[in-house]
Amino acid sequence: MNEDVVNNEEFYEEVARRTGLDVETCTSVLKESEKVLADYLVADKTIQFKMFGKFLLKFRKGFTTSSKFTDKDIVVDDYFALTFKPSSVLLRSIEEKKFPERY
Repeated sequence: MNEDVVNNEEFYEEVARRTGLDVETCTSVLKESEKVLADYLVADKTIQFKMFGKFLLKFRKGFTTSSKFTDKDIVVDDYFALTFKPSSVLLRSIEEKKFPERY
């Protein structure tokens, strides 16, 4: 597995370690949080975490394009795209390659 990719289990374990919660409790809370995030996004609500950034759905207008392989038109209907906008704090932290000790 790619060492730069953190899977769910590793993430849950790290959060549990940092918070002092047991892994089962932490996993349960984080999984439920993921469900709540998904529910809010499906309901077209923007989710904003002050120190992290915001998740939102953006409406994208449909369009027509042509396939270079078949020379036929392809119609793409209107759709919503999930977007993440990082906070200025997160962007600065990434530039400095560290995260602030205190929020």
